[in-house]
Amino acid sequence: MESRPYATWEKLLAALCHLVPIVGPLLTLLFGRKSAFVRRHAQEAVVFQISCLIALTISAFLAIILVGYLLIVFFSLVYCVSTIYAIVLSLKGKPYTYPVATYVTDQLFA
Repeated sequence: MESRPYATWEKLLAALCHLVPIVGPLLTLLFGRKSAFVRRHAQEAVVFQISCLIALTISAFLAIILVGYLLIVFFSLVYCVSTIYAIVLSLKGKPYTYPVATYVTDQLFA
């Protein structure tokens, strides 16, 4: 990623990618400007949000055997904390990579 101060619109758009689940990052990737900073945040956000959606769906099915309730709470907390941290860092103009989704992001968008 470039080592330059980012414009306010870049930081705000990167933060919105993390704030608006799945649709925000996809729209940014499809119609967004050519900022590498915004593009990377959108890629990370869409992969993480889809991963969390899959994890929560599986947890909902596992709720039948009562283990799913604990997993739903766990994944919800991970999602909230990671998203808030990503928004704060993107507003500061710093790159952020989600802990689990980075490998998938690199493979999908290489």
